[in-house]
Amino acid sequence: MAVRWAVAIRWAVAISGLIGVPALAGCAAADGRGADRPAQTTVPDLVGGDAAVVDKLAAAAGLVPIVDHTASAGAKPGTVVRLDPPAGTTVPRGSTITVVVAGPRGSTLDEIVAADRTTFVGVGVDPDGTTVVAIGPQASESTVRSALAGHDYRLRRCEKSWADLSRIVTEVTDVWAGKSFGIAVEPALCAVKVTGDIPAGALRARYGNAIVIEAGGDVRRLPRQ
Repeated sequence: MAVRWAVAIRWAVAISGLIGVPALAGCAAADGRGADRPAQTTVPDLVGGDAAVVDKLAAAAGLVPIVDHTASAGAKPGTVVRLDPPAGTTVPRGSTITVVVAGPRGSTLDEIVAADRTTFVGVGVDPDGTTVVAIGPQASESTVRSALAGHDYRLRRCEKSWADLSRIVTEVTDVWAGKSFGIAVEPALCAVKVTGDIPAGALRARYGNAIVIEAGGDVRRLPRQ
């Protein structure tokens, strides 16, 4: 998969021309929040498509994709061969879907991490420039170190998994779709980072330490990877 994790998974809201997901603008309500979104969504038809666009399409549908790799005769490596649940299924927004991709995972640090989202939260960078590999609360450190042998990194265990943090991103973008802000899963922080025009108190009250808020600043184009 052509996936880049060094800056983490990133989503953006209320920006046209995004790389990764389309803008989630919505109609602003009187309290500043976006208009209510449907509680349900439909699994998009990803089979036969390039795995590199899975995150973009899943995010647009309000879903959290977990990628799996398999040997598949006749399928081009890097293409989606199966979905669970299948395309067309109606599920709650924020649901996890399994996306099975033909061929083996890559061998770079980014590719190894991206191919196992049940174990890894992602790859980030500490302020001192050290590469950080964040793992979920149930991950086996010995298994992780074996899988990442030969790579230079600092290991960090998070209280929440990649799927947990990604669901928070979906919830926030749905509820505050009328606001202009950037939002991203930041593996080095084991949290979701929010930047821009959004009430900090409401987020902290709901998500606690799973949210890190940076007030103000420019809302940038944040590619979801």
